[in-house]
Amino acid sequence: MVSAAGSICTLILLWVVVQKESGIPLLLAVTMGVQSTASLLLLSVLIKRKQLKSHGFFTNIRAESHHLIRVGGLFFLLQIGVMVGWGADSLIISSNLGAEQVAVFAIVQRLFQLATQPVNMINALCGGIC
Repeated sequence: MVSAAGSICTLILLWVVVQKESGIPLLLAVTMGVQSTASLLLLSVLIKRKQLKSHGFFTNIRAESHHLIRVGGLFFLLQIGVMVGWGADSLIISSNLGAEQVAVFAIVQRLFQLATQPVNMINALCGGIC
């Protein structure tokens, strides 16, 4: 719920910032800042409820480190694959059509992301409720 609320706030603030033609630092602050602040609110709730304890913290890390490294390594490899796959489009376009066409592709891609962000928010909200 907090993530969905943060996403909705981000979308509204992005619209306001774009309407005022603000710079890139403000766009980044709105995009990343609202999501981070929403997560920090949940951290404060855990501390207030005394559910975030350091007792046995390092013992648990030592016991679970093998599994964490294995799963984390797989996640890292998957992220590298996604990064290569995501960047391959621009590389192919620039080699076949020229570097100026990459800018056109990037703008169209970002515009399409404006249509998919609300769907992702609804999906995240429904996934948390259901």
